[in-house]
Amino acid sequence: VRPIESLVATELPNTSDASFPFWSPDSRHIAYFANGRLTRIDVDSGAQADICAAELGEGGTWGLNGTILFAPTNQSAIFRVAASGGAPESVTALAPTEVAHNWPTFLPDGRKFIYTAYTRDAGTVRLREVESGVEVRVTEATSRVMAVAGHLLFVRNGQLLAQPFDASSGRLTGDAGLIADFVQVAEVAADR
Repeated sequence: VRPIESLVATELPNTSDASFPFWSPDSRHIAYFANGRLTRIDVDSGAQADICAAELGEGGTWGLNGTILFAPTNQSAIFRVAASGGAPESVTALAPTEVAHNWPTFLPDGRKFIYTAYTRDAGTVRLREVESGVEVRVTEATSRVMAVAGHLLFVRNGQLLAQPFDASSGRLTGDAGLIADFVQVAEVAADR
């Protein structure tokens, strides 16, 4: 962890096997996947707490109300669990042609999230309301997606793109702009 005002990074204790970390909304904790578990760590004290089983985590996000959404494996739907721990429950369900739902990311309202749904040959970015289950298709992408400052960032055909994004409707509102070319990402659809 490195504070913005410092050039010095600090290793959090007992996290050498951690993968795909994500912050709590108050920036006091980080959740991560390691050793078949989803775990959280207090950034100041280093105290760790087990949240639940997650065999091979493929992304997570921590909501304002203490809910964590995560993909427990690279071939699963998305689940939710309380940040304090408990039994996970499914939030999405794989369609017969789908092999995985990964990389959930809460949007600022805390009621909706985006994620990538994969078939064997393609990926689709979707926006979903947590409670109602109402979902819309946003665009095609085979990478993790991020909603940042009114834009959706994703990789398509080796290009990192940013496209204006209306988080309330799930619609892309303009043309995609190139941020970087020759970006390498794991070919997730081919691996499944």
